[in-house]
Amino acid sequence: MFKIYHIYTKIGIINNFKVWIVLFGLSSVLFLTLGLVLAVFDQDYFNSARFLIASGLNFYSFFKIKKLRPDLEPYIKSIYFGFILTGLGINFGSERILPDIVYYIGIFMFVVGIINYNLKIRKQNKDQ
Repeated sequence: MFKIYHIYTKIGIINNFKVWIVLFGLSSVLFLTLGLVLAVFDQDYFNSARFLIASGLNFYSFFKIKKLRPDLEPYIKSIYFGFILTGLGINFGSERILPDIVYYIGIFMFVVGIINYNLKIRKQNKDQ
């Protein structure tokens, strides 16, 4: 039904599993570092919380993506890639480093991934 995820899974670099692990690991560490620096030095607790939330989402994704089932991999990639784009959009969209469209693309990918994942699970349950 929803085949949107093919748009970015056709890009070879995103299909490489090691690139995904590095992407989640680096983005998690980056967000965690920025969040702690803002909290300690600038005492900007609101922005610090945004970075720490994004870091938490990425750490969660980093550990979950290691246990992917091959048949559900594109859907889960969509969900987690949506997490990363949403985190980037939340953190940098208001600063105009990245446009706000990144945030909306992230949410869209997240929702499409959830829908596809649920449809796939339902189809598997009906087949059994």
